[in-house]
Formats: sequence, C-alpha cells, structure tokens
Amino acid sequence: MVPVQIEINEDLLKEIAHKTGGEFFRADSEEKLNRIWKDISELEKTEITVSQFTDWFELFFTFLQIALILLLLEWFLRRIWWRVWP
Repeated sequence: MVPVQIEINEDLLKEIAHKTGGEFFRADSEEKLNRIWKDISELEKTEITVSQFTDWFELFFTFLQIALILLLLEWFLRRIWWRVWP
C-alpha cells in the first residue's frame, strides 16, 4: 500500500463540526484510528424506537372473484352450451 498525501482544510472541518454540534476526528495512523473508534464508542448512546406501519392492500378477493367467474363459465359451457350446440 502506498501512502497518498491528501490536503484537507482541517480548520473548515473543525468549524463545521463545531457549528453542527459534532466532533472532528483526524486519523493519520492506525493507532489514532483505534483511539478514535474507542472515543466514538464511548459517546452517549441514545436508544431510538421506530414505529413502522404498513398499509396492506389484499388482492385475494379479486383473484377469488375471477376464479369463481371462470368456474361458473366452465360449468355453463360444459352443462348447457355444449349440450345444446355440440
């Protein structure tokens, strides 16, 4: 892996973090990254409850009606139509 030099505006990022109530972390080594992960995991944890409602639209009765119509049509064709007109 080749290290790449990246120029960032740390002052601007710190200002954004301060204005938004966040924190700015700069990890330029694996040791600092591990410390940052530890600091983040120690931050206040807020429990969030989510209520999710799903509006269901049942298609069962539509298909049931189609099936019953087809069954009646089959009965009509078999018992009446084809006996009268072979």
